[in-house]
Amino acid sequence: MIIRTSTEGRPGVVTWWIVYCFVGAALSLGVLALYFVGVFMAPRPSDDPRPVEIIISSSVQFASAVFLGVGPFLRRSRGTWTFGIIQFAISTLCSCFFCLPFSIPLFIYWIRPECRDWFSGRSERQMIEVFE
Repeated sequence: MIIRTSTEGRPGVVTWWIVYCFVGAALSLGVLALYFVGVFMAPRPSDDPRPVEIIISSSVQFASAVFLGVGPFLRRSRGTWTFGIIQFAISTLCSCFFCLPFSIPLFIYWIRPECRDWFSGRSERQMIEVFE
């Protein structure tokens, strides 16, 4: 009897997705840190409307960091696979053009049957038994 670990047979796109999530979350937190430096370091007149814009933008950046950072910590399931599709869709629609060259190829490999089957927990042996 062969005991499979959770990373054995894992498609390469899953590893790149984890890297993508961590880098995206780190970039979002970096931009968030720059917002806070701008708020506390730059002198502004009292009637400047930019603090409201900065609060809204920093809230969006924090939500983006949480959204990207939580993905790799989810357990392996079909829901996590769907969550990855939603991440790619949102990152291709966002205004950050940095994400496009990475999210589109990852999405193409993400929707392949090998990746979907790995997240659903089906091994190659189980798939072969179905066809026999």
